[in-house]
Amino acid sequence: MKKDFINFSILAVMALSITGCSHDFDLYEGPQPDGSEQEPKVANTFDFKTTQDVNLTVDYASAGAVFFEVYAENPIVKTLENDIPVISRNKNAKSLYGGYTNANGHFSGKVTLPAYATHLYIYSGNMLLDTNLLEADVNGNQATAKAENTAKASTRAMTDQTLTDEVPVNFYSWAHKSGSMESWQDSYYAEYTPITKGKGGWYTPLGKWNSLTGRPDYLLDKTDAANKDLVFNNDELRGLFEVIQNAVAVDRTCPEEFRAPGDLTLQRNSEVAINMLGGTTMWANSLGYYYYNGTAPTDLASTPIIMLFPNTNDGHGTAKEWGYNVIGVERGDAVKLVYYPNIASGDLSGATTEFPAGTSIGFVLKSNGWGAALGKEWVKDPWHYHGAVLNWWATSTEGLSYCPDGVESGVSKLGQSASRTAKFAFTSGGDEFAVISFEDMNHDTNFADVAFALKPASAFQPLPQIVNKTTDESGVYAFEDLWPSKGDYDMNDVLVDYKYGREFAKYDNQSDDEYKTIRESFSFTTYQNYAALHSGLAFTFSLADNPTNIVFKKRPRGSSDFVDADFTVEDDDNVVILTNDINNEIGTEYLVEVTYEKGTTRRTSIKPFIFRNTENGKRLEVHLPFEAPTAWVDESFFGTEDDLSNPAQDIYYVRAGDYPYAFYLAGGDIEAFKNTLLNSAFERKSVDTVYPKFLEWSTSKGARATDWYK
Repeated sequence: MKKDFINFSILAVMALSITGCSHDFDLYEGPQPDGSEQEPKVANTFDFKTTQDVNLTVDYASAGAVFFEVYAENPIVKTLENDIPVISRNKNAKSLYGGYTNANGHFSGKVTLPAYATHLYIYSGNMLLDTNLLEADVNGNQATAKAENTAKASTRAMTDQTLTDEVPVNFYSWAHKSGSMESWQDSYYAEYTPITKGKGGWYTPLGKWNSLTGRPDYLLDKTDAANKDLVFNNDELRGLFEVIQNAVAVDRTCPEEFRAPGDLTLQRNSEVAINMLGGTTMWANSLGYYYYNGTAPTDLASTPIIMLFPNTNDGHGTAKEWGYNVIGVERGDAVKLVYYPNIASGDLSGATTEFPAGTSIGFVLKSNGWGAALGKEWVKDPWHYHGAVLNWWATSTEGLSYCPDGVESGVSKLGQSASRTAKFAFTSGGDEFAVISFEDMNHDTNFADVAFALKPASAFQPLPQIVNKTTDESGVYAFEDLWPSKGDYDMNDVLVDYKYGREFAKYDNQSDDEYKTIRESFSFTTYQNYAALHSGLAFTFSLADNPTNIVFKKRPRGSSDFVDADFTVEDDDNVVILTNDINNEIGTEYLVEVTYEKGTTRRTSIKPFIFRNTENGKRLEVHLPFEAPTAWVDESFFGTEDDLSNPAQDIYYVRAGDYPYAFYLAGGDIEAFKNTLLNSAFERKSVDTVYPKFLEWSTSKGARATDWYK
């Protein structure tokens, strides 16, 4: 059931609805841990927290906000597939925190992390960064991670200004004499068959370029007012850089909703300009365009292609990592496209910069097209060389790409001729611009190799919109339900798999120019080893801001779908009752989603607890050590049996000795406990028999063995 909240006062009008059960409180006291009989009746001052507050500073030195996540282990795996470096996610690494930097790539704030996280890995996945992975040690409560400046352009190593319009030799179909790897380099300059002009091939009517770097001399002048509607200004470029990272990442497969043929169809007569944004590839790819009306071409060899950028490498990303410094473009470089109405017959007459409505524009990325122009030395690395000899290319039109069979067939993951583009919209000030991102080599499917955007606004058919970034944090709450009596301290009477999520968005009309949380989600899934007592599950909360809407849902065990739930909300302490009887709903996932129309920079704090209703209309509640109970707690239990709470001093749920009645295992995951705390063989055995380092952690008051449950 949806709950509409504009402010907290609305909670007060919600009816109290708690159904009680009668329970036998003649509780079982399990076997006591060794030495517990000698424990002094002095409350342990250790709070049994598994978290630490860290003042984290992250600086990506980026001209734009950067999304990042924090890990306690390296989240990235680098492997070689057929001699090709591939970046993928470490599936065992769990995000401990996630968020955005400010517009300058800087973040500084207090974050709560697991206590075991002493060496941090800060990772972005942003295709436009030179350095995605940063590392930092936690010293005291401080951690700082800083990247080198990624905004400045790399230095061009070659300064020869000789201009040419010759298509690089690497554009031709090579006929090497032998298929053996050893002989390929020897046959590099063997005979080749050029793609002839007339009915197809590459044309160069736009102008010339530097013969060594491939940088065009026909770039648009960004300072010329006449080009205002065709080039992106710095603010728009920053927005483009941000939206790209929300769509694709270097370590992940591109989402299916963006992976589509990238041909763009004009809705009106219009000029068109392409603006380079950058990429991650180390290849010196070449980019061209073609166009058609109606049916798309089916044979690239007979399709006239016009050269845009002979060398799309901007010296950043992987290219910089591999020391490739022959730079053909800088980010933001723009070229105006020209329409040649008779080009299909090889005639370039009648050229105009206005494309007619209904024209579809396609793009082709010639893999390593500029590489061969650098000479034999640069392509001597075998897998670079494969690209040169085997003549790969990627297109935006379905059926026109090419990735060869044979020695490289093992890396072809999209099919030989499949479209290798992602396309999506960049919206700014109510205008929509087209963005295209290429997968050049057809081996990692991240579609993050070369990206560009087109102007003017809203000229093409509607495009997929970028979804907001989300983050997830996880942990496990463990409760011993025998409080206030001595328990068996197996900590498995109630286990709650907890996940906290945030969704971020940026608003054009906000002057602070930052990403804010627009949705928080709180997920609780119940587990237990064995519990004779029937406890309920609830949590107190302190909302980050005035919410627009709160939605309650639950997903019964074995179901794949959530249904609306009517959780009870108590205004006294902002308490949400998820269930009055965990045993009858074991395995159920309870979900609370809070949305903020205007966004928030704060986060809601929650404190789960278990409870049982008592005969006097109150509750026996079990909270984490030192956490205050709710107004409905039955205070008669405090200070009885094994409990040493002192309500007068606001001290609750403490006892003597080294075992708590509840704790939160930060950064944990329920899967890790299925063979331990949830294993029936460990029922009624104290937690240290399952986790031998527990007592070292407990007796040192958290100073040692912080990873005892990992």
